[in-house]
Amino acid sequence: MPIKSHMKHVLDVAAGRKMAQLCITGAKILDVYNKEFFDADLLVTDGAIAGFADPGTGEAERIVDAGGRYLLPGFIDCHVHIESSHATPEEFSNLVVPCGTTTAIVDPHELCNVAGLDGLYYMLDATEKTAVQAFFMVPSCVPATSFEHSGATIGAKDVVQPLSHPRVLGLGEMMDYPGVINADDEVLEKIIAAREAGKVVDGHSPEIADKSLDAYTSVRIRSDHECESVQEMHDRIRRGMYILL
Repeated sequence: MPIKSHMKHVLDVAAGRKMAQLCITGAKILDVYNKEFFDADLLVTDGAIAGFADPGTGEAERIVDAGGRYLLPGFIDCHVHIESSHATPEEFSNLVVPCGTTTAIVDPHELCNVAGLDGLYYMLDATEKTAVQAFFMVPSCVPATSFEHSGATIGAKDVVQPLSHPRVLGLGEMMDYPGVINADDEVLEKIIAAREAGKVVDGHSPEIADKSLDAYTSVRIRSDHECESVQEMHDRIRRGMYILL
């Protein structure tokens, strides 16, 4: 459906001019912004939430009674290595969606460490029609270290093309923090490629602090999931990083 037609249809339902396609009644709805649950009927049309109705008053082509269950937004797994689950992307989707995860931000580092960018493109193709919405980060450190015997190498020039893919959100966890801190040209070129593409850079900076952390965050690395203490978490938040727990 064209965007304008979709907007008009949702507006008509929201304003009460047309009936919704789906009404979920009898649910306790989580308001993640005000941090509270509230009772209402939820109206949905064309895959979009069109609004609410007083409990038990919502009208729609199809009505689902939640029976007092809790209704939450879909969970977003903001950092996952699907291959570490030993499941295919399709089976991963089958397992996580029934548990409430509807979106995953995937860093296929282990797969690309063996198969190179072919591993990333396989993942993109395999998740094209899965129930879970999958977005990807281009692995930044393949191989992870110069001491590793990997099946592939992904250099700065190699990350440019995949960064243009609409489901690629940026550069995956920058594990080579010594390379960042010491201004290694190859590492900086990867970060620049992500920034020029308008994409983000994920972080990986265990145990670094003070001037080293200042240097690491100065190139706009915006997240970290390696904090080992509350102090490390606060140090990174003060420097503008998001912390993944």
